[in-house]
Amino acid sequence: MQLVTRVGSRLLYLIAVLLGASFLVYLLLDLLPGDPAEVLVGATGNTTEGAVEEIRAQLGLDQPLLVRYFGWLGGVITGDFGTSFRTGQPVLTEIMDRLPVTIQLVLAAELISLLIAVPLAIAAARRRDTLFDRGVAVFTFGLQSTPNFVVALVLIVILSVQLKLLPAIGYVPMDVDPWGNFRSILIPSLALSAALIPLYTRVLRNEMIRTLQEDFILVARAGGLSHRTILFRYALRPSLPTLVTVVGINIGTLIGGTLIVELISGLPGIGTLLYTGINNRDYILVQGIVLFIATAYVVLNFLVDLLYTALDPRVRA
Repeated sequence: MQLVTRVGSRLLYLIAVLLGASFLVYLLLDLLPGDPAEVLVGATGNTTEGAVEEIRAQLGLDQPLLVRYFGWLGGVITGDFGTSFRTGQPVLTEIMDRLPVTIQLVLAAELISLLIAVPLAIAAARRRDTLFDRGVAVFTFGLQSTPNFVVALVLIVILSVQLKLLPAIGYVPMDVDPWGNFRSILIPSLALSAALIPLYTRVLRNEMIRTLQEDFILVARAGGLSHRTILFRYALRPSLPTLVTVVGINIGTLIGGTLIVELISGLPGIGTLLYTGINNRDYILVQGIVLFIATAYVVLNFLVDLLYTALDPRVRA
């Protein structure tokens, strides 16, 4: 019963956050300088005031803010995110066309981060306060202090320009050429993972150290079990829930944080679409993308919270 109450309260919180985020974004975009009608009229070459007013009326921009917002929100509830001012395509269709690229990029970055961070954290926890542990701390600190776009540029210079191993920009769909797809996604994935590796390493290292001090670990050591068995069979699993939580939260964050890396690498994902929408004053497209990203972030946090509740009995108590 307590779990049901907790889920219900989290759902109400989720809805309130999405409503607040959608209205805030709508309000901020409305306050930005620039008129979408003037941008569209400028593209046609007919820049008369009458043409601008006609376009503004067609787009509904002559209506009060709240009328436009609730009209847009009503459409969103029924799955209609509106139509792009610039392309005339449904916003949801444009998002779905770009989403697979961003999802692939995010999942690849998470996989690379975990493949590097987990063994690094286990080794650092086992050799706590040694030269190796301090070296890991220095390495992760340096990596975390370097922005993603700098990492991306360095990788492009080394792997593309100097060694000519990978393409500098561009995207190859997986159904066209799987190997080409892997090569085109590798540099941006490595650049995104640079910010995740330090975080995951620190979280798991600290949890492992805490677990290794528990009584049941001391009993296992007294029983003569090897270090490998204690680490991987007894200490790793109880240390994972916190890492799982952080990974889940970061997936939502990465979906909205791929903009610069996608631009540098020429990937046609959500980040590039958002940049195009902002550049063209395509507010209805930007609103749809931001709401989509906010929904992904909040829903993932909700699922992570449920997973954490299921994994840790102390939370359910």
